[in-house]
Amino acid sequence: MTTQVLLKYHPYKMSPRILEILDTKGFVLTIKWTNGEIRNIDFFKFIADFPKIIKDSILRKETFATLELNKISRTLSFPELLPFINEKGNKELGELDFCPDVLYSNSTPLISNQI
Repeated sequence: MTTQVLLKYHPYKMSPRILEILDTKGFVLTIKWTNGEIRNIDFFKFIADFPKIIKDSILRKETFATLELNKISRTLSFPELLPFINEKGNKELGELDFCPDVLYSNSTPLISNQI
């Protein structure tokens, strides 16, 4: 005897991702999200508990100016920030990116309107 189980389809609802960086003032970014919200994230507060070497690097104006929106993952990243040794044994700098869910949860709403 076989038993057939019918499962109701529940489409996965993706968390908001970043559409656009609207403004940067110091270390505070104003971001437009895919759910229509505009929110601020203060990187000074956001990275307060990060390791000192990363925090000190990110909070340099020259480094912070390299922050960009990754158009594929729809999140923020610093290209060429983290040193690593590649497969040939050479030292290189790699990207540091942030989970968009974590960025969203550490941001504060500015306007809750549609896009």
